[in-house]
Amino acid sequence: MKRCNKCKLEVNTARKTCPLCFTALEEIEKQDYTNYIPLYPEYHKKPQKRNILLRLFSFLSVVAILISTIVNYFTLANNNWWCIYVIVGSIFVLVLVRWLIFSKSNIGKKIIIQSYALSIAVWIINYISNYNIKWSLDYVIPGLSIASGIVIMIFFWTKTIKFSQYISYMFGQLMLGLLPFVLWLFGLADVLWGCLSALCVSVVLFLSMIFFTSTEMKEELKEEKKESKKEAK
Repeated sequence: MKRCNKCKLEVNTARKTCPLCFTALEEIEKQDYTNYIPLYPEYHKKPQKRNILLRLFSFLSVVAILISTIVNYFTLANNNWWCIYVIVGSIFVLVLVRWLIFSKSNIGKKIIIQSYALSIAVWIINYISNYNIKWSLDYVIPGLSIASGIVIMIFFWTKTIKFSQYISYMFGQLMLGLLPFVLWLFGLADVLWGCLSALCVSVVLFLSMIFFTSTEMKEELKEEKKESKKEAK
């Protein structure tokens, strides 16, 4: 510890001059500052929950990829490498979660747009390659619906957004989850459990939003409706 006799301040530094007036600092004897209490408490960086969440999803993604690859290898039949779908889906979810946690932009809308765009893209690839096996409609699109719904839920609980925006995101995800089941009803998809899983998850997430939303958020929605009516008048 050092003292500036001109500024009448004590400075804990290795500098030889005062950082304010650049006067030579005087060393203080050890016994003079053994009971020294700093004016400002020392800053301790708190562990961020978002880093823990990202590590959790990274771990689960790696586990899902390893297990699916090993199971697919030992049960391989007709050269059907279905683990590729799990790998792509896991990477997609991990990228979305990372993007969601660290980005400051309007992520909810981007998740919905990206999910719809990717669904169209994989359907086109499936149609061009071999449409006898409708893997895009049976597995990938339902998986995208489930993944986007879970990510939007995480977005809602970790980010501060307007409740009206969140409703629009969940409604868009609900439509994406309903799409595979509708396609199955019209005979355009073959695997019922995949389409039905996407629909069930979408409905459960949508209902959880309604039942577990706080009163403050519902009041916020009412206030937004009142403001919109006033602006319309």
